[in-house]
Amino acid sequence: HFILDDPYRYADNMNIVAVVVKDGARLPNAEIGAFIDSECRGSIRANAGSDLYFLTIMGNSAADNGSVVELRVFVDGEEYPAGVHAAFVGDVVLGNLDAPFTIDLDAATGITTHAVDTLDDEGWYSLQGHQLKQRPRQRGVYIHKGRKVVIE
Repeated sequence: HFILDDPYRYADNMNIVAVVVKDGARLPNAEIGAFIDSECRGSIRANAGSDLYFLTIMGNSAADNGSVVELRVFVDGEEYPAGVHAAFVGDVVLGNLDAPFTIDLDAATGITTHAVDTLDDEGWYSLQGHQLKQRPRQRGVYIHKGRKVVIE
């Protein structure tokens, strides 16, 4: 379903060992796509007979470090925003065989509300993936440490 960008443009990668959960059960028949600035940088289906997904996300550390990676899931003819955003960091692996990274489609919006006073000034991004120097002061939806956050 997801069409990869040209892999020869990228010198680095990050990896995710994941499971996809919907209605409380792990799905062995989904496809995960990883996007940076609307470019598909990785796509994978589960290994045959398994519900584990080994996703490689392509990038260039010099240009992409800190860029927001958006995950999407295609299953049963439907595409879901996974509600998961992470910052691209070359040579990093999220999850492992014993504790895989969980993509929960039941919580697909991934938007949470926090009091601004409880959040620190580091790790903030706009929804377009631009890193902010400090926590935002204006109302809106932002990414803080890999999660969507609503500032009211």
